[in-house]
Amino acid sequence: MENSFILDNVNILSEQVLSSPEQIKKEIKMPERLKEFIFLERNAISRIIHRHDKRLLVICGPCSIHEMKAAMEYAERITELRKKYAKTLNIVMRSYFEKPRTTVGWKGYINDPHKDGNENIIGIMLESHLFEGNQSSDIPKEELKYGVSITDACIGWDTTEDVLAMCHESMSL
Repeated sequence: MENSFILDNVNILSEQVLSSPEQIKKEIKMPERLKEFIFLERNAISRIIHRHDKRLLVICGPCSIHEMKAAMEYAERITELRKKYAKTLNIVMRSYFEKPRTTVGWKGYINDPHKDGNENIIGIMLESHLFEGNQSSDIPKEELKYGVSITDACIGWDTTEDVLAMCHESMSL
């Protein structure tokens, strides 16, 4: 006799399994020149923070990304400024893709890049492309690939509660 009691995932309408970061790394190889750039930049930042480099570390950028074109233009400007002030400053672009500071409405570029409410998470791939294609380096863009983000993942303080609420809503308790 087959069990007719559904106990798991009773609050889940559908699911789409995403590739793990490990799977993506296996499928898409990061070019050596990009690895070198990331390594050197991280070391430069560390040297500044630990006062082994006298330059000033300037971390700047939009609070949240909501338009790819504008973000790319901003990154290009940062690249120019990095070159111009390289002797005295290390300028690093930062941004956040999850959601704007508002706590209601649009969930952000990662979750809804088209701003149409469909929550198409293609934004994850677009975020990776944005940062790969616009780091200030001499790496040819043809060597950069989708899905290999050089940014670090994070959950902002203002979205922590939302993540926990979504997990709770999906539980079969």
